[in-house]
Amino acid sequence: MPLLAKSQRRGSFIFSNHQVASLTHYVLPLLSVFVALQLNWLIAPYVHTLPPFLAFIGAVMVTAWYGGFRPAIMTIVVSTLIINYYFLDPVDSFTVKPGELATLGLFMLEGSGVAYCIDYLRKSEDKLRRANGELEQQVTNERQVLTEKEERLRRLMLALVVTEERERRSLAAELHDYLAQLLTLARMKAKQAQQCVYRSTRDTSRYIGETDELLNQSLGYVRTLMAELYPVELEQAGLPAALRWLAAEMPRHGLTVELSIESESLPLQHEQAVLLYQSVRELLMNCVKHAAVDHANVSLTSNVGMLHIEVQDFGRGFDASTLSRSADGQHFGLSSIRERMVTIGGHFSVKSVIGQGTTITLNMPLQPSFELAALRAANASPEDRIKVKPTVPPDQKPLPLL
Repeated sequence: MPLLAKSQRRGSFIFSNHQVASLTHYVLPLLSVFVALQLNWLIAPYVHTLPPFLAFIGAVMVTAWYGGFRPAIMTIVVSTLIINYYFLDPVDSFTVKPGELATLGLFMLEGSGVAYCIDYLRKSEDKLRRANGELEQQVTNERQVLTEKEERLRRLMLALVVTEERERRSLAAELHDYLAQLLTLARMKAKQAQQCVYRSTRDTSRYIGETDELLNQSLGYVRTLMAELYPVELEQAGLPAALRWLAAEMPRHGLTVELSIESESLPLQHEQAVLLYQSVRELLMNCVKHAAVDHANVSLTSNVGMLHIEVQDFGRGFDASTLSRSADGQHFGLSSIRERMVTIGGHFSVKSVIGQGTTITLNMPLQPSFELAALRAANASPEDRIKVKPTVPPDQKPLPLL
């Protein structure tokens, strides 16, 4: 209210949309006709034959462009009256001779055609301007979506590299802590058997038997490790069978898994099945490492073209709002799983309360949404990758490639 009073004191006026429309429909035609009339009177002393129609056609054009077709019709009517009154004999009279009717009719017809064409061009220009604006907005939105997808793909590739490096370190630790010790002990037993070969047949046989047992343990460990990294069931029988095998193997890590599978046949691509299996395995390992529980639930269901996998524990839990802050290493595994799910058109959701456990859900459409080129490249077999021949010193023999 004070602002309005201040504006009125300064002599400024605030027009509403209705007032602007009235100004365009009524004032603009009268103003343009008045200007056309003054122009005719201005040039009258300099010409022998006064051409009133041109100025009034100009008034019709201006009104049609800025006001539209209806105000232009009003301009035509008023102009016809002005021409009849001031420029046609008898002057200063609205009397119309029969011969002048055709002239006035032609003017009205010509003015109506010009007004219609100009109004049509103006509306077309407005439509074109709006279409260009919508197209620019659409291009901006598509560019933003493309930028988000590129950023998501970049984060995914980074997560794949970090995950691969982490798996390599974990595999190296497993081999060092268990397999290397078994092989070292087997080598010691073999040397003991070699030393006793000429002294005691019984001791030699015992050492050889112990060596064979250690080698059998090593072979079993290697097979188990290979199956954990990539179970044969995943390729031969599909994701449900692979999850059953994983649930049966988790007690070795101190975790009992209660598994619920609704469907045995799922239309999954191989890359999708591998991704889901690795995600579930990583989530169960998180239960072992971070949740401090010895029991977890895994369910696999499908409904209306969607696959749902839920991993639940009742352990420590955490603040789910910190999941996005993975730059400092917090919950990096969960962020990696989320990025992979988003890449294949899926969805990752987590519900966790400190002290009440964690529930993580993986949702994915059973029909592929777009190319899985990044995952195919990451999961490519060694034969599909570029092999670099290692360089060795001249005095050292290179080890054979396995």
